[in-house]
Amino acid sequence: MSGVIQHTAFKNGATGKAGDHADYIAGIGKNAGKEDVIHCEDGNIPTWATDASDFFRAADEFERKEYTMKRKHLDGTTFDKTIKGRAYKEFEWSIPRGIKDPVAWAKRVAEEALGNDFPYRLAVHDAVASDGGRNLNMHLMFSDRKLDGVERDRELFFKRAKTGFYKHRKTGEMIAHDPATGGAAKDRFWNSKDRPKWARHLYESHVQKEIPDFKLVRSSNPEPKIGPKLKGRTEWEKEYEIKRAATESSVIQIRALKSEMLAVETELVEARKEQLQAQLVRARASGSVGSEAIAKPVPVSQPKPKPDWSKFKDVASVGRPLQKPETALPVTAKPIKTQDVAAIEVQDQVDQVEWRKRVEALPEVERKRAGAALTFAGHALAAIQEAGGDASRVDWAVVEMVAAEESLVENGQEPDRVVDAILLYSPGQVSQVQHERVRQMVARLAETGRDHDSSINAGPDGP
Repeated sequence: MSGVIQHTAFKNGATGKAGDHADYIAGIGKNAGKEDVIHCEDGNIPTWATDASDFFRAADEFERKEYTMKRKHLDGTTFDKTIKGRAYKEFEWSIPRGIKDPVAWAKRVAEEALGNDFPYRLAVHDAVASDGGRNLNMHLMFSDRKLDGVERDRELFFKRAKTGFYKHRKTGEMIAHDPATGGAAKDRFWNSKDRPKWARHLYESHVQKEIPDFKLVRSSNPEPKIGPKLKGRTEWEKEYEIKRAATESSVIQIRALKSEMLAVETELVEARKEQLQAQLVRARASGSVGSEAIAKPVPVSQPKPKPDWSKFKDVASVGRPLQKPETALPVTAKPIKTQDVAAIEVQDQVDQVEWRKRVEALPEVERKRAGAALTFAGHALAAIQEAGGDASRVDWAVVEMVAAEESLVENGQEPDRVVDAILLYSPGQVSQVQHERVRQMVARLAETGRDHDSSINAGPDGP
């Protein structure tokens, strides 16, 4: 199929890097030697900026910089969490070789994704792929500050937006803020957790307009995520960097092994082709093959399926506890499995994979989520740290209860939101068996919190 090349990414860019990245994808400035840029255009740029590079350098200067906020460990101690400012977002998509006009296709995608609402730079690259073919890809770099028709200067554009109403100090009248006194508002549409899924659907639908049989397929055995580099200022960051280095080393080994296996498979296929061709020549010489048979294409055996790379996923330092060695069956034993037993074992394997995914995703949840999800992730990471980095030693029921209590009582979160966050992110909830327990626990804590508030409001002599 002509649309086999698949790569989709939806990224956030930190302040301080936006201007250089805009130059990079355009192949200008210090990147002027970049020869794979075949098209670059800017759109929706405010009048105060000369081009997208100028716009994103202003974002580096005036968007919120890196800052710290106080967070709380499970034991009640506080620590400083570093938050990076965001200057831009970016779609990075491969363009399948079956697309007849890659530049026109990329323009149509940018038009549907951003319209006339967001400043952007679109670049299309055409490099040489590892197989000698074309490696086409597009970069759509944009600001999530939505244009509202108000003229602002360079600095004011990136200030906090003035929205909603304020109460007049003398008359008590509710008056709407003047948008022109604040910056362009950031559109919350781009921060939804469903946005990457939406982006993949957008990509797939546009490819299918030219390649109807195209289907965006996610790898069944993806590589472990290496994760971003941290500065190693806290103990947790230092431990994270050690684990990250081990993960990166393992990923490099896996990639090398994959390349070796692919080369071996290719050699086997070629050898089989030569063998079949030789057999056909001998058959023709002996007259055992008629002219009709000779005219048929020589059947070529398909390469063997690639091995299950999941067995190489030993890169995480933590994992779900597996079956104890003393209870495992001897190697020589060949038990006859019933369908029920086999189904249970398959489900258990699925749960193990999901458990590990949730543990590895906790740092990202803490960085990118808010509300009850952020509260849970903070307590979960603190609990793992207290357990010596071994997530299998954590009592997840306790972590869930502590996080739920803080979200409900201290932060005033809605019970439904708290339940959703725990069921979605807790490693203790990979199986649906415990879901009802969480709902009952949150409902009980919410009721206790309401009773507590009522007693405080009533006072010693009643309301």
